[in-house]
Order: sequence, then C-alpha cells, then structure tokens
Amino acid sequence: MKTNRSKLLGGLLALVLAGIFSHAFAADDLDARLARLPTPWTDSIHLLTLPEYEATLKYWATENPKLVTRQKRGESHDGKPVYLVKITDSSVIGENKQIALVTALHGGPERSGSTTALRVIEWLLGDSPLAQATRRK
Repeated sequence: MKTNRSKLLGGLLALVLAGIFSHAFAADDLDARLARLPTPWTDSIHLLTLPEYEATLKYWATENPKLVTRQKRGESHDGKPVYLVKITDSSVIGENKQIALVTALHGGPERSGSTTALRVIEWLLGDSPLAQATRRK
C-alpha cells in the first residue's frame, strides 16, 4: 500500500513541478507575445476643445438651418457656454412631437458623453430614412 501511495505522491509532485515550470515558460512566452502587441492606451487622446465644439455646432446650424437651432442657454460655473441644440424637421407642425433630451459635457472634459452626443447629432442630420423619420416625429 505504501508503494502505491509513494508512487501516487511522487507522480503528483512531478505534475506540480511540471506545471510550475511550464507555467513559468508560458508566462515568459505570454509576456513576449504581449510586448509585440500595439498599446493604444499609451497614446494621448485629443480632447475636444471649446473652439472646436462651438465651431462644430455653428457649422451644423449654418448647414442645416431648417433642422438645427443652437441657443446659448447660460454659462457653467467657470464661464463656459451651455448650449441647447434642437434638431427637428421644422416643416412638420409639432404639437405632438416626441422630445428626447441628450446631455453631455456636464461632468467636465469627459470624452464618452460628448463624443456620443456629437455622434447622435451627426446621425440625426444624416439622410437615412430612420433619421428623417426621427426628425419628423
């Protein structure tokens, strides 16, 4: 019985040691493979500047005067403008139009909210049948 137990323990020890050594080699291999991959998170990301933001809103309002209304509704505590951008098909009378509010840039220079809001505006101003139907409603 002791012989079988010794063989079993010896076999388990061999498996554990083999696993440790193979893990060390696998980790080295993994580190080498990871080192060859691109690292986009190390590049700095362009933050939307206030002049760029204002110029974009002005451009959309100028290019789409029947769809876009841009109003400065106030200022933030540090003096930056707070805009209301209204997008609708003004040729459709709108007593029963749906209203959706999308807010962004209220939490500082966050990128995801501002990027999403600007992308929604860009989509709403597009020519897709769904964007046109959305503006009419």
